[in-house]
Amino acid sequence: MQQHYCRHCGQALEAQALFCRHCGQAAGPQAISTGQTQAAGPAQLDQQSLPDTTQSAKAKRRPTASLLLVGIVLMLFGLRVPAIALFGASAAGVVTDREQRVDTQSSRMDYNYDITYQFTTREGKTVKGSYRMNRVYDVRKLPVTGSQVRVKYVPGMDYINMIPDQEGQILGVLFLIGAGTVVLVMGLRGVPVTFRRTRAR
Repeated sequence: MQQHYCRHCGQALEAQALFCRHCGQAAGPQAISTGQTQAAGPAQLDQQSLPDTTQSAKAKRRPTASLLLVGIVLMLFGLRVPAIALFGASAAGVVTDREQRVDTQSSRMDYNYDITYQFTTREGKTVKGSYRMNRVYDVRKLPVTGSQVRVKYVPGMDYINMIPDQEGQILGVLFLIGAGTVVLVMGLRGVPVTFRRTRAR
């Protein structure tokens, strides 16, 4: 005589029983007989009847907004020289101030100076600008306050302006464009973010 077991709790069923007296679930065609498996016990039946859930982690990179913003700003500063060369207009300016820069990044012995100037655009707007001269050990090389300078600017975007004969501008442009490119790539690659999902086995 075959012994039947409840599919839900694994306990033995009475002969011709329609419901399991242990868990109250319907027996019917879901009952397991000894002819199908001899080793079916409560532990094994629990593993068969209950879904086994496993978690899989999937790493995905998300762009970093702060790095993207910094990269764009660096690129814009670096591209101002090509923009002025292509679309720039000339104007007469005057040096308004020169001051030695002394801060955490520049000591008095570095002899770095900030030069401030202003000019008037074709539309009659007065615009201020500045640039830096580094390691000026001979003050006679510094422009005198009130002296005339030639300024180039982009019409309609006069905040993009510069003194054409600034020393080291090419190296500065290459550095800014290179740094901006690196930061942009880092921002686009982003940081890894782990998403977890649950699947039934």
